[in-house]
Amino acid sequence: MIRIKVLKDADGCYRELSVTGHADSVPEDEYDLICCAVSVLTINTVNALEEFTGAEFQAEADEDGYMRIRFPEKPEADAVLLLDTLVLGLSDIAQQYSDYVEMEIKEE
Repeated sequence: MIRIKVLKDADGCYRELSVTGHADSVPEDEYDLICCAVSVLTINTVNALEEFTGAEFQAEADEDGYMRIRFPEKPEADAVLLLDTLVLGLSDIAQQYSDYVEMEIKEE
């Protein structure tokens, strides 16, 4: 199961987004398109944040289906737009493939 967690502060500002796990929706020797979709969205967003915004963030990932993006400062509007787009896409995937993807958006 892919687990996606979005953490926002009390003002609704993005603080952290993490993705862990694998969908395991197909046999081991086939490509898992659900995993691919989640990976493409998250990796592309990190690349776009780096290329097109001045947002301060840390990103880490590994080969085992883990990625985390952290924002020490409040992201600017251009970064928020990219993150809103990411969350929209991931939410759609989580709704369509709820047996394989779980998503939580939490405000603290």
